Amino acid sequence: MYPIALKLHLAFVILSLVIFVIRLVLSLTGSKAAESRLALMATLGSMLMVVLTAGTLAVTTGQFPFADGWLTEKLFALIGYIALAIAALKTQAKAMQLVLAVGAIGAFGMAMAVAHRHAGLFL
Repeated sequence: MYPIALKLHLAFVILSLVIFVIRLVLSLTGSKAAESRLALMATLGSMLMVVLTAGTLAVTTGQFPFADGWLTEKLFALIGYIALAIAALKTQAKAMQLVLAVGAIGAFGMAMAVAHRHAGLFL
């Protein structure tokens, strides 16, 4: 069960990043497709699957945020990624969109680094 859940989780994590980047490019070019129903559903669907597969991994391994420091740090990085990504897509100023997008991708990278090492960077 664990190997399948892990591969699914990683696939949905990467999919969520790809969807964010596509929506960001569409938004930066002024396309209304960035806010289309399809784009929003794809974003919500991929993030829901990230959360569900993460829950499956937590139950399978017996490791949970707030009990295991590295998972707590990963959770906060994920929250940062989501908040910065939403802000980047909602902001109208192109320069600010880029700054927020870099922050979102940085938070995403931190979550990936913590997950890969199974050790926190700060906690």
